[in-house]
Order: sequence, then structure tokens, then C-alpha cells
Amino acid sequence: MNLEQLKQAIQFGIPFIVLDTETTGLEPGGIIEIAAQKIRGGQVVDEFHSIVNPDCQIEEGATFWHGLTFDMIQRQGRLVAEVMPDFVKFCGNVTLVGHNIDFDLKFINHHLKNLGLALLKNPTVDTLVLARKYISLGISNNKLSTIAEHFGISSDGAHRAMKDVTMTKEVFLRMINR
Repeated sequence: MNLEQLKQAIQFGIPFIVLDTETTGLEPGGIIEIAAQKIRGGQVVDEFHSIVNPDCQIEEGATFWHGLTFDMIQRQGRLVAEVMPDFVKFCGNVTLVGHNIDFDLKFINHHLKNLGLALLKNPTVDTLVLARKYISLGISNNKLSTIAEHFGISSDGAHRAMKDVTMTKEVFLRMINR
């Protein structure tokens, strides 16, 4: 979809889901937090959030970024086998929006495959691609926090899944309404 089609879809109330994951590192392995918001007409109509116990080590650099410690995950995390079916049900066949969404889907689909579940093959919109391809923002990089700040959106709390979902949603809506 191009920007005009995306704008029309939102005006007609067609839902989409903004998602984000926090992971154990850069290679497909563990998801330690997953969040999503279902958006209709520009408004949040439903949310999904879970801390996930990946049952594997977390790279030190990853903990530095998102602040989720091994102890927090052990206390609050649900097993990936419990979380992923609920997440897939939440997503349904709705268009998925994310910042560098291929990264998130690589991890999500890695887990779905390991669990013997159908992969997410929903249509996607990537705000990173939109920023690079369609929008000349005149900013130093295309990080989510940089783009958010360009639009006057707070990036406090970045690198936690639900905060990143909220930032991505706001960035996406501002991009398509430019």
C-alpha cells in the first residue's frame, strides 16, 4: 500500500496492529517481551502485552537496551509456548505495522515454527521503510526514537515493547497524515 491508501484505510476504520518485540539479542532466538496495539480509526481498541521467559541466556547488551533482567523475566515471564498462540490469535489476519518489522517477524516466526504453528504471513507496513522511501525528514538517522523526536513524540522509556509500540503508532499516523 502507498501512503494515500494507508491514509484511506485508517479513515475507513480498517484495523491494523502495531507490534514490537524485545529480544535476547540480534539473532533469532528468544523473545523476552512482546507488545501490540490494535488500531481502528487512529484509536487504540485493544492491546496485547507479555513478558516472555525465553528459556535461554540474554546477551548483556540486550539487557542494557531494554532493562529486562534475568530475575525480572523469571518472576514475570510466561513461557513462549503459552504466549505465541495468544499473540497469533490477537493478530488475526490484520495488517501489521512495525519499525523494522522484518526483525520482529523473524523472531516471532522462529518461535511459531519451533512450536509447529502457522507462521504470521499478514500484510506488513514498515515505518523504517516509510521513513527511508517516502518521507524526507532531514534527520541524522532513521532510528525510531530519532523519528519520534522529530515529530515531537517523547522517546522516554524506549526499548520497552509497549512504549515502542506507542511511539511506532504515533510516528506511523504522523507520517501518513503529512
